[in-house]
Amino acid sequence: DAGLLVLTNDGSAATMAIDALAHHGHPVPSIPQAMVARIRSVIGPPSACNPVDIGRGATAARYAAVLEILLTSHTPVTVLVMHVATASASARDVASACATAITAPSHVVLACLMGGDHGADERLRERGVPCYDTPEDAVEAFALMASLARSRRALLEVSSAFLPEPGAGRAVAR
Repeated sequence: DAGLLVLTNDGSAATMAIDALAHHGHPVPSIPQAMVARIRSVIGPPSACNPVDIGRGATAARYAAVLEILLTSHTPVTVLVMHVATASASARDVASACATAITAPSHVVLACLMGGDHGADERLRERGVPCYDTPEDAVEAFALMASLARSRRALLEVSSAFLPEPGAGRAVAR
């Protein structure tokens, strides 16, 4: 599991997500330095580590730009986009910009839009992005997905141990 990358405009929401990750036994993965440099080119010197705090004044365009960078990871990642309502960007605008930034299903994106208007997450849901009311709920969903992925891998490893060698059926039939 590559872990959960958190994109937010609010440090308190980020803290809730990181605490929930710890509660579920998941480490907070680092962002590769090349990606950190690209993120800093968009948001400046604030936090370009994980969680990526793009600041309370973040616009929908800034969300989309940073999300696009996070989704260029060469390893499978899950990105949690969290937005706390501000005057700088409505939840609806952030959801729309992020939905547009998701161009390929190679990575999983989760969302948590707090304090926004009802239905703001509709555009994300249309793109197949699960949306949650709280950071804890989103992290719990991530933890369940990670557990399912581990179980599937373990099942495939056990299953392949019981597969016959290629051509073994022919030898039995003779």
